[in-house]
Amino acid sequence: MDVNEAFQRAKDGDKAVEEQLLEQLLVSFRVIVQRRIWDRMDGEDIVQQALITVLGKYKTAEIAINFAAWAHKVLNNKIMDHVKMKRLRGLKMGEYAGQQETLMVAVPDPGLKARIKGCLARVNRSHKQYARILNLHFQGYSTEEICHALGITANNFYVSLSRARTMLEACLKQKETDS
Repeated sequence: MDVNEAFQRAKDGDKAVEEQLLEQLLVSFRVIVQRRIWDRMDGEDIVQQALITVLGKYKTAEIAINFAAWAHKVLNNKIMDHVKMKRLRGLKMGEYAGQQETLMVAVPDPGLKARIKGCLARVNRSHKQYARILNLHFQGYSTEEICHALGITANNFYVSLSRARTMLEACLKQKETDS
């Protein structure tokens, strides 16, 4: 069942569908958090916090975009809150694996946002579909939703996403050396 269809049924009171929806989100959230947060326990806490927020608000929230994108934005906000708190506290980020080293926390580059925007514009000028895929993927749309919206296969999506990321990374590296 489509996540957005499940969302509508759960919002209308179908408890069985609500459980399925939360299970789908749990799996998806764990995959995303695993890639971005190295500490398994912190990652699980973030997933649980995001699910609690989604469960508490999805029936009453005005969701302007689709449900999956909204739920993934909630997760992204929880991840960003976690990263900010780690920076503020100056916690050692490598201890969970028994390491006694402190990982360097990168100081935000004030020009990074402008460089990313410039590079995204450059990707858009050279290959509009790549820019569209990056944008939709960043917004939290699922692979199936992006493929449906763009009329491409999942394999084509993954190839295009990989190439788009490579173009973006190359542009950012070039801009770093130009600075």
